Amino acid sequence: MKTRNKFHGIILGIYADMIGIKHECALNHLLLQKEALGDLLIPLSKVVREQNDFNKIKPGWFSITRNNKLWDDLMTYLKTRDEFSDDTVLSCATIAALLENPKQPDFAKYYHQFGNKYPNGGYGSMFKEWLKTEKPGLPYGGFTNGALMRLAPIGYLDISLEEKIRLTSLSVSATHDTFEAINPAKEMITLIDLITKGTTPLRAAHSLLCDNGKNELTRSLPELPYDECDGKCASTLENALSIICNSISPDNLIYNVIKTGGDTDTIGMIAGSIYGAQKDFYVPEYIQKYVKDKLPKELCELVF
Repeated sequence: MKTRNKFHGIILGIYADMIGIKHECALNHLLLQKEALGDLLIPLSKVVREQNDFNKIKPGWFSITRNNKLWDDLMTYLKTRDEFSDDTVLSCATIAALLENPKQPDFAKYYHQFGNKYPNGGYGSMFKEWLKTEKPGLPYGGFTNGALMRLAPIGYLDISLEEKIRLTSLSVSATHDTFEAINPAKEMITLIDLITKGTTPLRAAHSLLCDNGKNELTRSLPELPYDECDGKCASTLENALSIICNSISPDNLIYNVIKTGGDTDTIGMIAGSIYGAQKDFYVPEYIQKYVKDKLPKELCELVF
């Protein structure tokens, strides 16, 4: 078997983040172009087949009838964004904190440090304010999915579930010290713990959804327009789990992230990192290459 970093599976989450951010930003931008609404068609299968590289997309792949300038505006907008989002940055920050001090990691220190070093990740407004201080400040009571997207590395550790949950509480409470954030975070880490021990992602995700009375999510994927996403931890986790329940391969998972829509980078990071937690899972070489080519060396060294 090929050797791999203990956080190897996170690479799939990072890849999903990199693909998801393009689609999230594109849709968010297009929603601001009111005169173009209803005139855009993105053929998802072709985008996925081209490994989601927006540099390869041709104007003819879009149906734009009322505003031909929209294509140029969209490409200009996409070029202003980083290749990865805050989901990747802060997941790597979690790994860095764990490597420095596995028993009592200073998550706030690394979230603050990495957030300021990579300022174009698309952070939430409250987190941006938190970053402005010289040193990490007090938690601001957040309840959004920013608490979840950075957690997965904790679940990959070879420690007891109780210890993972303790570390999860430390990570979340660095910024999001609310029950609405901490409880779904514990569920997510419990799920990853099961998968690292041999439970399949499908069975683990299905079990948690059933426990929460959400069995219907395992039958079909929800469709989530960007402007209708609430960004809460519980609903984001449910969406990620429904994607896992409908995915039979890494490629299929990425496709389902984009098909679902909404907060595609964060949902992708969470779903990909959970899926990648499988015992002996090896991220396909083309995905590894894609991530290596776009991720700064400092961040690559944490997951490769």
